Amino acid sequence: MRGIMTASKPSSESPSTRFILKLSCPDQAGIVHAVTGVLLAQGANILTSAQHGDADHRRFFMRIEFECAQARPAAALREVFAPLAERLAMDWELVDAQRKTRVLLLVSKLGHCLNDLLFRVQTGHLAIEIPAIVSNHRDFYQLAASHDIPFHHLPLLQATDEQKQAQERKIRELIEEQQIDLVVLARYMQILSPELCRSLEGRQAINIHHSFLPSFKGAQPVPPGPRARRQADRRDRALRDLRPGRGPDHRAGRGAHRPLDDARPARGHRPRHRVRDAGPRDPVACRAPRAAQRPPHGGLPLNAGQASALPIAAGHVD
Repeated sequence: MRGIMTASKPSSESPSTRFILKLSCPDQAGIVHAVTGVLLAQGANILTSAQHGDADHRRFFMRIEFECAQARPAAALREVFAPLAERLAMDWELVDAQRKTRVLLLVSKLGHCLNDLLFRVQTGHLAIEIPAIVSNHRDFYQLAASHDIPFHHLPLLQATDEQKQAQERKIRELIEEQQIDLVVLARYMQILSPELCRSLEGRQAINIHHSFLPSFKGAQPVPPGPRARRQADRRDRALRDLRPGRGPDHRAGRGAHRPLDDARPARGHRPRHRVRDAGPRDPVACRAPRAAQRPPHGGLPLNAGQASALPIAAGHVD
């Protein structure tokens, strides 16, 4: 899909001075110059800018936060930016920076991710709105009620293909009704169908969980080798080409994680426990230092030789 992203926009936008522009397009020379030139012509001052070129797909990604000297609605800036976006075949979105992202949470029976997100929203550490929570189990309806968030129970236990499709139709209706910008799978243990993934084009859908490669090999896992045991990115893209037996995309971002094989202690750090190179006849070197010297039943500390000669009281396990 090309053109402006279909993430929901409020029907009536108030003027603002700070905006966020996100775009992706076929990679070519001059994209940054063209984009910043349009912003400069509108008197915009760039506050932050991040960009990335995907060499595998020859695609360019960019995010810019900028401010204007005079307040104006985002729709006016979209009209100005639209001709350039069409010429460069962009998928793009320009929104008010003060507007909170509307997030739909999907969860199953494990609630640690859900609870963490709700806590961060409640304490103001995560600037999002959560209009609804969807689950195929009823376990967290009370948790949702405690945060005053509507809870939608859409069961799938022993569901047929037709029931699965009907359940996902309700999710799509909820996304449209609540003008959802982002769908988060917070330990939602169901594979999204290709139809649901296609309906999310132009929006965003991510999967958050904890895992280590190669336990869950995604669509394009890290190739086998010394860098294979790399912690997976916690924010995985929801892919529509998932097949049974394959997890989501677990490619870790460059520089985001350190491979376990390359891990080294910090300079000046010494291991907490060191094993001496002693022969099998050296009982002092082979003993467990703390266990051997622990006084039984609150008695005085003993050395290794005395500890080995003491009987163990019946029923006492150290």
